[in-house]
Amino acid sequence: MKLLHDISLRTKLACLFLLLNIVTVLAFSTHTYLRSSEQAMALIDTRLNASARAVPALLGDQFLASMFSPGSISQAQMVSNARKLDAYAKQFNVVYLYLLWQKDGKIVYLADGAGEKELKENSFGHHLEEYEPSEGLKRSFQQHSIEFDEYTDKYGTFRSVFIPQTIGGQQVVIAADILLSDALASRQRVLEETLFIGGLSLLLGTLIAWWLSGLVSRAILRISSHIALHAEECQLNAPLHPQGRDEIAQIAHSFNLLCQRFRDTLLDVASHARDTFHSAENVRQNAHDTQSSSSSSREQLSQLAQRSERIHGLAENSRHTIDEVQQHLEAVQQQLQQSRSQVGVMAEDMQSHVAANRELAQRFDALSSDVQHITQILQRIAGISEQTNLLALNAAIEAARAGEAGRGFAVVADEVRKLAGQTQNTLSETDSFVAKLLNTIHDTAGIITHQADEAATLSGTSTAMEQALEQTRQVLASLESRFGQIVSEQQSIRNDLQQMHHGMQQLDQQSTQQGQTSQQLSDEAGSLEQTARLLNLSLARFKM
Repeated sequence: MKLLHDISLRTKLACLFLLLNIVTVLAFSTHTYLRSSEQAMALIDTRLNASARAVPALLGDQFLASMFSPGSISQAQMVSNARKLDAYAKQFNVVYLYLLWQKDGKIVYLADGAGEKELKENSFGHHLEEYEPSEGLKRSFQQHSIEFDEYTDKYGTFRSVFIPQTIGGQQVVIAADILLSDALASRQRVLEETLFIGGLSLLLGTLIAWWLSGLVSRAILRISSHIALHAEECQLNAPLHPQGRDEIAQIAHSFNLLCQRFRDTLLDVASHARDTFHSAENVRQNAHDTQSSSSSSREQLSQLAQRSERIHGLAENSRHTIDEVQQHLEAVQQQLQQSRSQVGVMAEDMQSHVAANRELAQRFDALSSDVQHITQILQRIAGISEQTNLLALNAAIEAARAGEAGRGFAVVADEVRKLAGQTQNTLSETDSFVAKLLNTIHDTAGIITHQADEAATLSGTSTAMEQALEQTRQVLASLESRFGQIVSEQQSIRNDLQQMHHGMQQLDQQSTQQGQTSQQLSDEAGSLEQTARLLNLSLARFKM
């Protein structure tokens, strides 16, 4: 990387142009070679395809009709066909043309082209002689497709085409071979031509790159020499005069604009330096005034700090007084809460007593109804007793009429009349007792109902008292909450006073620091005056 910085600009540009030229030539040459190779191989394949498709016409229909039968083709016919196929193949620069057939799983010759040398040596394919197939030939028979293949057998290394056809109901393959060395020679010629054109383009591009790099480097060298000369003499009023409108000319114009702006900036700096000198004098005077003001501010802050401490003490005493009052309120609130709870319990008991008395009164009313029902039953019994007495009287009369025969019946009737009289007496006593019992029940029910009404009135009074106690408790709770707010506000006031005291201390420190800063600012102002003088002297060196 260090070596790259030591190389001249012209060499760098020439190397860059050369590298781009090499990449372009290589890409073009590679593309041309591949395309030309493909075209050469396509031309060879076209020759193979065209020559192979003429084989059936060369052999003739008579040969094609009888060629599948063993012994049907004589040796003379095979030789004649070999000469025809060889003569036709040479017209297309093809080595061999031959016809193959698959029989009993083996591939055999039906016809084979051969030259005079092969005919003399009898080294050509005879009728139905077995042929050793290549992979492409096998695929052509299996898939019934045209196949191109490159292979080596006992006759040499070839590029071949295999074209399947159906002749006389049999599947045959027409083959044509060309020596692979011919195809490689064609590729070699294409490669040599491509390399020659690429080398010539590279040489021409290198010369153009060297010429262009010289133009660019000379223009840049002129600008560099001009800049070095004016930098040494500190001249800012001698602009460059570029020729043209290319990027180098734009660089020169940009440099002229930079010098102009730099010259304007230096003029502004000189003006600002003079202003800075006068401003530094004013700053030094202001710093002295600020220092005096800081001393006065520190005295006033000290007085404010003493007053804030007295206010803080008063706020502390108020807080203690409010805390005591709040504690008394809490005790009274607890007592009211207990009283409210007791009144509530008493009210609940009175409500239970009222309910019990009303239920007892209802039961006495039911008992009174039952006693009245009993009275009605007794009245019916009394009616029955009177009827029994009348029946007994009638029976006695009838017994007296019967005489001696009805005496026994008269005794029974007499007993029945006595029993009816006793029943009447008993019913009279029972009726009297039941009447007294009914009066007693009515009186007791009235007393119980009166007690229930009084208990209900007392329960309502207890409820009103409980509500009054609850309202009193709420008032005390509100008062306690208000005292809590007052305590919170007192605490906030104390915190504000503390912060204010702390702030005044900080202000006092800041005032002290401000005084020190003012002194430093005064010193810096003096130093700034000296710097402004030196800056004016430095700017005087430039020729603007």
